[in-house]
Amino acid sequence: MQTVSSGGQISNSRCQEFLRVWHDHRGDIEATWNCGYILATCFLLINLLGQLVGCILILSRNFVQHACFGLFGIIALQVKNATVTVYFVNVERSHCF
Repeated sequence: MQTVSSGGQISNSRCQEFLRVWHDHRGDIEATWNCGYILATCFLLINLLGQLVGCILILSRNFVQHACFGLFGIIALQVKNATVTVYFVNVERSHCF
């Protein structure tokens, strides 16, 4: 298990893992929504930044109500994405004989 080096920099394997997971998620969204690279990347950026900003605001006790509302919106967006994904998977399975 690799951890933060003595210089405080994140190891390359963790960065590579993050990029691999990012690429996998973006590919899943592209394939499911049939949207494209830019829209899938925008969805991931909104998801990532929304969660980070919301958590930072709550932990710093600034704009807690707004941050909770924003996090709720991110959860709703994720549920919508999961619902669409499950729908498309079920449609694809129903057409396979």
